[in-house]
Order: sequence, then structure tokens, then C-alpha cells
Amino acid sequence: MSKAQITRRSFVGATAIAGLAAAIGGTGLVSLVSAPKEALAAEESETKVVKTCCAGCVGRCGVLAHVQNGRVVKLEGDPDHVYSKGAICAKGLSFIQALYNPNRIKYPLKRVGERGSNQWERISWEQAIDEIADQLLEIEEKYGAEAIQVGYGGGGSTYYDGYASRWCHVMGCHKFEPGGLQCLQPRQTMSQLMWGKNNNDFVSYEGLNVELIKGDQTKCMVLWGSNPSSSCVASGGRPAAQIRAMGAKTVVVDPRMTADASKADVWLPVRPGSDVALLMCWINYIMDHELYNKESVMKWTNMPYLVNLETGYTLKPEEAGLEPEELAYMVWDAKTGSAQKMSYPYDDALEPALEGGPYTVNGIRCMPAYQLIHERCSEWTLEKAAEVCWLEADMIEEAIRLYAENTPGFMSMGMTGDHAVNSPQVGICQFILEAMMGNYSKPGTMMQMFSSDGPYWPEPGTLEHFMTEEQYKKRFGCIEYKASGRREWTHNSLMLDAIFSGEPYRVRAIIERSLNKMTNMPNAAKWGEAFESMDLNVHHIMYPTSFSMYCDYLLPTTEWLENHWGFGAENKFYVRQPTTHLWEAVEDPMFFSMLAKKMADKGHQRFIDSFDPEKCKPTPENLPEGFAVELWEGTEIPWEPSMEEMLTANFKSQDPDAMSWQELCDYVQEHGYFETCTDEEYQQFHVYERIDEETGKPQGFNTPSKKLECYGEQIITLGRTGAPWSLYELEPASFEYDPLPYYREPNESPLDPQLAEEYPLVITGGHVSMYTHGTLRNVPWIRERFPVPEVWVNPVDAEKYGIEHKGWVWLESPRGKTQARANVTKRIAPGVTWMERFWFPETVDTPTKGFTEMNINMLTNDQGPFADFIGSVTYRGFQVRISPADSAPAGIWTEPEQFEAWLPNYDEVEATNDKDQFKGVY
Repeated sequence: MSKAQITRRSFVGATAIAGLAAAIGGTGLVSLVSAPKEALAAEESETKVVKTCCAGCVGRCGVLAHVQNGRVVKLEGDPDHVYSKGAICAKGLSFIQALYNPNRIKYPLKRVGERGSNQWERISWEQAIDEIADQLLEIEEKYGAEAIQVGYGGGGSTYYDGYASRWCHVMGCHKFEPGGLQCLQPRQTMSQLMWGKNNNDFVSYEGLNVELIKGDQTKCMVLWGSNPSSSCVASGGRPAAQIRAMGAKTVVVDPRMTADASKADVWLPVRPGSDVALLMCWINYIMDHELYNKESVMKWTNMPYLVNLETGYTLKPEEAGLEPEELAYMVWDAKTGSAQKMSYPYDDALEPALEGGPYTVNGIRCMPAYQLIHERCSEWTLEKAAEVCWLEADMIEEAIRLYAENTPGFMSMGMTGDHAVNSPQVGICQFILEAMMGNYSKPGTMMQMFSSDGPYWPEPGTLEHFMTEEQYKKRFGCIEYKASGRREWTHNSLMLDAIFSGEPYRVRAIIERSLNKMTNMPNAAKWGEAFESMDLNVHHIMYPTSFSMYCDYLLPTTEWLENHWGFGAENKFYVRQPTTHLWEAVEDPMFFSMLAKKMADKGHQRFIDSFDPEKCKPTPENLPEGFAVELWEGTEIPWEPSMEEMLTANFKSQDPDAMSWQELCDYVQEHGYFETCTDEEYQQFHVYERIDEETGKPQGFNTPSKKLECYGEQIITLGRTGAPWSLYELEPASFEYDPLPYYREPNESPLDPQLAEEYPLVITGGHVSMYTHGTLRNVPWIRERFPVPEVWVNPVDAEKYGIEHKGWVWLESPRGKTQARANVTKRIAPGVTWMERFWFPETVDTPTKGFTEMNINMLTNDQGPFADFIGSVTYRGFQVRISPADSAPAGIWTEPEQFEAWLPNYDEVEATNDKDQFKGVY
């Protein structure tokens, strides 16, 4: 596209979503409060550069937004940002087109025709909030608050879900999400239980600063199902490249030959869904050959401790007939051939046996935790893992040797493991390996204990104590999948089943803030039927998506260039401050604040209380009977009517001397960031060995034993009671949570000969650099670069099934079928295929609603068996078949000139940074 084509485009005349054109504001900006003409004239030549942070992915890179006459005219990277260092990717640069996209929903809209008819009328925010509140109150009265679900997610949402959580806690309802139980949470949950922190993946969450961890000391880097060159490039791809350049050995485990795999010393193209079998092979091999760090295993893990084979818990001195002692456990002393008490942190006079048993101690049968782990993994020899994982045994051995013989190092897991029936076991295995190798809290490793305190966390407390025990326990999956309670997420598939069966209750209303549920939910067509059956669907979103077509109200929210927010990155705090404000867009937190205020105005007592500072405090008199978690009183504050007031109140609640939001923005604008402590204070290694002044002993780790709990004792407790995250003590799950790693073959497997005959290919999915989740499919520059999803096919399979390179194909699973364009390549193994999810804004007002044409989630399975503990469904590693298609799906756009209809028309946009712009309906 030429620069001349960027302006003078008429959305109303060209777009395929013509039914929405007038309603979403084809006539341009309408401000409820307009800036005086004199002010606008005075600012005609004003240009300023605003420091902010991107929301194109969770990397949150620093951005310099150039604003001229109230309009964002240029984006560039901010050199003050610790990760991006002045760089910015194509996604980030494209957000000017997202901000001024003709598809933006400009005003609240109410459906006036049948669902899916794409007929809307413009209404005021006052009317929208009033009508939605009335309908929610009616649903609560008829069916209970549990009949309401609030949807949230990463794609298209520039905030975490804290404000949605506080609204749900007050309402007594629950959140459902498009993938959290399949995105980060399985790994983070297990990591949190096993060492008290969740930084086990630098690519998709925390970021990695090579200088900070002293990456020049990293000897080996393992990227497992992780693609940093395409995902969070600044915080993942750059440090991965730096560490390689410094000489570290690299192992990549991925079914595809990714950019990082092409640079690896060893690439293991594992069969999708079999990762845990391979991980257990690594554990077994390292134990068999005693390649582990003996000091770490003996002194800083719970692997030497004896385990009571009846209870599953580690053996305490009092069970052995000895006096109780805090942090003391029983070991089998090889010197004396007897059970002995191991005092914390370690007794050098003892020689704990790692293997052997079972032993009998005071009538109790027990074995060392190390022995239990080794026995569980022992079947996974190199040869068996090679057979199951479709690999070569000698390559597996080479990879293990590189990892074990080159320490310090690290293993970073990607989303692959989260998308499978073994999702928690991926995190368990990774943690065991890193603990055995001593890859923690030392230079050159990823698992660090760096910490810094500061008052500028933007999310207030979530008013958990407003949630009653009765309502809390109605969350789908609350009992069986207790790890989902860490973020209090509904189990989506159980909810879906209940919508159709009515048991134990039927959901009646959806308030949705993720971008497009139809792109991200498994068995998407079935979800479409479910959403069609709702009494009320509300979408708070930037532009219409497939889900919007099922809705009764569309409410305009902001793009990140209009937002107030902030983030910590290491010891630095950055802000996302608004560069402009368009139309009647309202930020996510303020939508929930407005709705809370309206519910209070209509007499809902809990919402009335949520505006009372005294009722918000989690004091003993305010806590419900049986409330099981400790809340920090400081951040439990009432709702506020604006983002600036909410953020300032939250900062002040943490520290009365904290700056206001505006003062913080001014400070960051001048200094680049707010530093919570110096780099030297932040960069601390061997933190677990520091002496605690109160006890005179090492502080250890944030676990009950103060050790790295490779034997997952807290996993057992989680299954029996819900601790440490459940707000109330829960009844045990119907099965005992297993503290040891184990492998389950995928629900649909090529090892099933009958299924494999009909569906012979194993499919996996993943991320492409142009998109994050369901975002940016309506941005011209990005769609021109990647207009339709590809399916990768090995040449052997392409010849077998008649597939041509760049040809259109059909993919089918037992759930349904969808299309893609073939990429015939040797970069994927025979028998395996790969596809990206997709939706098409140009066809949302057609019968397909834009999500059925080319969407891998038309193929995925919403049914179990689900992953134990957390309930993940299978998004990757299931069976499909492929065949040629005659043509592309009808109506989709593939040519650059087609996307010109979505270019900004600045003649129809009048932007302003007026502080009195529309903020809410308080």
C-alpha cells in the first residue's frame, strides 16, 4: 500500500460490515464534552511525545507515542524500557491502525433485530448500564447470581482480570475465560506449589534480562515448546539470541523447525502431546547416571525425606515417636541404617539414603521421596521414549547430556504443555529437573528470587470476602479441579455441558471482555449454540467480532493508547498512559465500576457495601464464617468513578506517601521509569541461603518445608482441601491428586489404530509473530502480511493426500471441519501438522460469523478426560485428516487492496485529550 492510499478511504462505502457502519460511527467522532474551539485552535501546532507501553502481547514493550494536534501520528520504541530497549515489532507499530480503525465501536449499541441479524441502534451509556443492571437483577432473582458469568482473557484485553474479579465477588458470580486453564496457569500453579514462585517461563510471561541474570554464565538453554523468536520478541527472542551468542548450548523441543530450532545444537521434533513421556525420560536418565547436583538434591529439596506411604505426606518426627520440631523431617540414615530426624536446614552428621525401602518407622511404611520419583519415571528409558515420542534415542541422550553437563542453565516451557491432558505434569517435571540440576537463584539461571517492593501495583484488592461460601462452591470445577481456584476460573467445558443439560444449573447471562470467544474456545460451533441460548449477552470491546453477533449490547472500550495502567518490570515501574481518547470508549475497570454503581443505586446490598470503605476492609467482623485465606487490608478499597482516582486511591492504600497517578506519569515522563530499588539491591543471588534474623537459619524457599518440594506434597493438600488458594475449605476431589509425575496418552492418539486410520495426522497449533490470540485480524498492514492461516504439511504427507503448496485444504476432526492454506515444508515431521487459529472480520455478518471458515478450534475437543488438578482441555495433540479443497472460503479477503477498506480515514476522526471527556455515568 502506498502512503497516498492511507488517507481518503471511506469505510461506510467499502466495508463488508455495512450493517454496522452507521451504528459504530461512520460519521466520525462524537464527544459528549467537546473541547472549546479556541483550545483546539491553540493546539494546532502542538506535538508531544508520550511515554507508554504496548499491549500487543504480554511483553508490554516501552513505546514513545508522538501526538500531534490530539492525534497519534507515530509510534516508536522507548530506549528506556529494560526489555525492548528502543525496539518495537510490527504488531506494536500497527496499533495506530487499530486505534483509528473504521471498525471501532464508537458508542453503546443495542440490538434491535434478531440475534445475528446485525441490526443495532445507538443508545447512551446511561441507558445501556441501566438496562443491563435491570436484567442482571432479574436473572439473579429468578436463577441466582451463579447464572451470570463474566468472560475475560488476554487477547484484546489490556488489563488483568482483577476488576472483573472484584465485580464477580460482590455479585456472587464467576468468571470464565478463553484459555487460562490452558495458558500459563498449569505451569505456574505447579511452580507456585513446589517452590513458591511462578517464574518458569521467560518467553510468555516475565521476560529475561541477560545482564541481570548474568547470562554470560549460562551454559545451556532448553526451549521446550517455546518459540521466543515469534512470541514476546523483546523479552524472549532477544535474550535467547543473546545467550546463544554468548556460547550457551541450546536444545529445542518442538514439533516444528522454528527459527530457534534452526539455531539449536539439538532439535527434538517431539510428537505433539507426548512431552511428559520425554520429560520423565530426562528425569530417569539423570537419576540413573547420577548427573544431578548432589548438594542441591540433598540439602535444598525434599527428595531425601521419607514419605508415609499411607498418608502420602512426608514423615514428621512426631509420627516416628520423637518430639515435634518445626521444619524437621525424617530421613533414612545410611550410616546407621535407621530413621533419623533431619533438622532444618541440614544435618551434616547424617547421610540420607535417596533410594531403598520401603522402610518401617514406628509401624509406618515409608520410602524416600527421591526413590518414589525415580520409580515412577523408571519405565521411561531412552528407547521407550523414542518410540512413543517419535524421536531417535541417541538424539534424546545427546540433549539430556547437553542439559545436565552444562550448568548453570535453564529450561523454559512454552504453551505446548498447557494445551494437553498432561498439563500439570509438564510443570512438575520441569521443576524436578531444574531443582535436581541446581538451576535456581544463581547467575546464569532463569528461576530467580529477585524481588522489590513498591506501592504502584495498579490492581486493587478483589473484595474476595464479599463472596459467600455457598456461591463460591457453585463455580464449575471448584471441587474436582481445585488448581483452577488460583485465579477462580470456571471450568469452561463443565459450564458448556450445564448450559445444555441444565445441571447443576444453567448459565443465563454472559458479560464478555475478551476479544473473540469463538476463536479461542474448543469445539467453537458448540459454543455458538450455547451463546445463542443466553438470556443476555454483553460485549465490551473495541470492534465487532464473531462473539458480538450473539450479543444484545455492544459497548465501546478503549485501545491501549487510550488507557491508564502500569507494570513492574524487574525493579522498574512503567506506565501506560493515555495518548488520546476517542468517542465514548470506556476503559474496562470503569465499565465494572459503572455497573457496580448502578447495581448499588438499584438497592443491591452487597454492591452498596462495596462503596463503603469500612465494609471493604477484610477485618474479622467483615469476614464470612469459614473464610480460609488471609487478605491484605491495604488494597481492599471501594470503587472509584475514574481511572485516575481508582489508581491513585490504590497507590495511597499501599503507601500514604505514594505519588498520585498523574504525579507518577509526570515522573516517568521525565525519568523513563520509577525505580523501586537499585539494580544492585535487586540483583541478589543465593537468596534462599540468607540468614533469617528471627530464626537464625537460612530463609529457604516459600514452601511449608522451606525446601524445593520436588515431591509435590502441597498437591495432595490441594486436592483434599483446596488450600492454599480456596476461599473456603473444600470437600476432597473424587480422586486423590498425585504428587508424582505421570504420563497419560492423549485422548485422541495415533496409537489408537482405528482412530488413526480415519484421522491419520496429529495436529498441533501455536503462535505467529503477527498476532496475539485473536487480535489484529482487522488491521490492514498485519492482514496483508498474514491474510489467512497456514497449515504446515510435510512433503511426504502432501504427496500422500494430494496437497499442493499454497493450495486450499480441508481439515477434519470428529468435531467438525475447517479450511486453511497449505504450507508444504520439511520443517515439520511426517504424520504431524500445525495450524494457527483465525477469524475474519469481513464475514462476521454472514452465517459463518467469521469464525467457522479457517479456525483450528472448529476441530478441538471440549470434552474430557481433562487434565487432573486444573482441568485443561486438549488444544494440541489430537487427530485430524486433510484433503484438497476446491477454493478458498467464500467472502474472505486475501489480497492487499481488499484491506484498504480498513485503513484509517482521519477526515472522519476528531481526537482530543480533553480531561473532561466522557468517563462514566456516576
